[in-house]
Amino acid sequence: MTGIAPPPGAMPSDLAEELRDFHRRWATIRPPLRPDAGVAATVAALLDAVGARDDARPTLLLGVTPELAAVPRHLVAVDWSRAMVDAAWPGSAPQRHVVIGDWKRMPLAEASVAAAIGDGIVSMLSLPMEQPLLFAQLRRVIRPGGRIVLRCFATPDPCERVATVRDAAFAGGLDFHAFKQRFNMAISVADGLPNISSAHLFARFEALFPDRMALAQASGWSLATIAEFDAYRGSRYVHCYPSRDAVLALVPGWAQAPHFVETSGYPLAERCPLLVIDLP
Repeated sequence: MTGIAPPPGAMPSDLAEELRDFHRRWATIRPPLRPDAGVAATVAALLDAVGARDDARPTLLLGVTPELAAVPRHLVAVDWSRAMVDAAWPGSAPQRHVVIGDWKRMPLAEASVAAAIGDGIVSMLSLPMEQPLLFAQLRRVIRPGGRIVLRCFATPDPCERVATVRDAAFAGGLDFHAFKQRFNMAISVADGLPNISSAHLFARFEALFPDRMALAQASGWSLATIAEFDAYRGSRYVHCYPSRDAVLALVPGWAQAPHFVETSGYPLAERCPLLVIDLP
């Protein structure tokens, strides 16, 4: 069964609240599906390199990722989901607040922020039309000479086969959250769906692993852990996992020296580089 994708030009944010699933599974998500303190430290250093700490303007946080909200900066976060804010935002403070808004139509003034950071942002937009809308908004709201730092979920090229991921799960010793990322990427490539819905991923998981008890015994994962996939059931939330080359192809021509900075210290960090873009 294939889940229904959002209509062309729509973001996952355009879905009705009850059709989103990300906030429902946030409490159980671990690296590589969310960053760790080491990633946050690297992001902070990359901002320092362009003087963002000394700029009176805040840094824009796309989404409400708690690890990035802890970066010691004056922050303004923009997220489209009130439910996600309630689930993940660590709380507002004099130097940190959140605004509900659409990344395609950022509720911020021109050149009002010093830089922008975010986690998994490219994967939350539908390829190939929506990333350019985001980059256009970032150029508008970030000051000249500012910097963008986004952790990406980049599918390796070539990607491993679905059977390889299935065999690795049954072999045991695999981190469950790393398995989810490997599974999602392999299914997206195998099924030819660069924009893949949670519902489709759930259906493929159920077909490949019909006996959860057998999977639990072989993998060492608890049934409760495996049940995290149930948040995907019936959800039209869209994922995309472009390769590094595909990510760079999305970067607009005005960007200066776009490049990746590696992350480390958690499973599949090699698939989660930081995309760094400087504004002219």
